Amino acid sequence: MRVNKSRFSIFYIFYYIKVLIIRIRQVNWAVYDYITSFEIFKQPIILTPNDCFIKARKEKFDGSYITNDDEEEVRQNINYSINVEETLYDKEDYKKTLEESDNVLETSWKRRIMIDHTPRGNIIMYYDPYKLAFCYYSDISSFPYNLLNASAMKYCIQYYCRDLFMDNQETPKDNETKLIKIHFEDKEKIDESTEEGKKKKETMDILKDAPFLKRKQAKDDKKESKETKETKDGVSGSDQPKDDRLPYRNKFVYMGKTTNFQVLNKQPIIHKMNGFSTDLLKPIAEETELQNQVMSWRDYKNKTKA
Repeated sequence: MRVNKSRFSIFYIFYYIKVLIIRIRQVNWAVYDYITSFEIFKQPIILTPNDCFIKARKEKFDGSYITNDDEEEVRQNINYSINVEETLYDKEDYKKTLEESDNVLETSWKRRIMIDHTPRGNIIMYYDPYKLAFCYYSDISSFPYNLLNASAMKYCIQYYCRDLFMDNQETPKDNETKLIKIHFEDKEKIDESTEEGKKKKETMDILKDAPFLKRKQAKDDKKESKETKETKDGVSGSDQPKDDRLPYRNKFVYMGKTTNFQVLNKQPIIHKMNGFSTDLLKPIAEETELQNQVMSWRDYKNKTKA
């Protein structure tokens, strides 16, 4: 009996020691959490060079949307889209101007070149109104979208063409560019009055119920449920205003390495005849005109029948 009592006493001693250790740990963690709650003891967030680069460009780009009402600061209220031509806001006029081979719209924007230094390398960028995209030359072919977007922000502010920036997730909701509605949202609308529009709508309705097109829950959708629980800038995710806009992104076209970029615009060589004319050159001129003409198969058949 004495042996059993001694065993139980030793067991209780170890049990109480274990409980004391757990209690001490809990108290220590509580004290640690209380101390680290102060701003002095908070660990600083370490940003990468890419994050610092994007943050600086984003702050400058967002600053262009802020308007000042004071008389002393009226000069800061600048129209950052003053260089965007009116033809880009009119879809029919835009199509007519681009039908010409050497139109003023494309040539003027190709001359507005920007050389940017990023953490991943140098970029030579210009805007192509035909593609509605930012074209860039770089020695790195796989450039991240965030860095290209930051360079596009600088380009739009530098050349006062902010409406060319199509990424509506980076712009305020009230100051979205008008070019999205003109060039992108009109394409999604289907004209049901015509037969082609009715056929397109029927096919779209059929494809909605197709089993192979059902979209699975993406990772971004799963993250949204977690972000609602987390807090951001002192506001809970459920209290934050939701952006119901359809996401549109900027388009970037890789043109090649920086060595492929032509700095000088070579003018076409024109051979002047100085008023000299002869009948011997007529067959050559007719042949060149024939080569320039494009004939469809229907026109060829009609001419052969005639």
